[in-house]
Amino acid sequence: MPMLPEGFHWIDRYQYAKGELALVFNGRYVAQLMRKVDGETWIARLILDPGIHAPVVTRTCSSFEAGKAGIEQWARLNEAKLRAIRS
Repeated sequence: MPMLPEGFHWIDRYQYAKGELALVFNGRYVAQLMRKVDGETWIARLILDPGIHAPVVTRTCSSFEAGKAGIEQWARLNEAKLRAIRS
């Protein structure tokens, strides 16, 4: 089973989003796994660049498990940049 880079961890996305997750590094969200309004489709939101003008990057996921695995892979591939901008 792939592991997250050191210092990254999953938390609940927020108190009213049951089952939805946020990947956090240094206390800041770097990705979110959330349901679409239909309640069935999962979306991964990837937050590589902080700030209000940063592009919103989303990907539709085939399942919760696939979305979580995809976000973890994305975090490993972008670990150096995520550490640099969120340190």
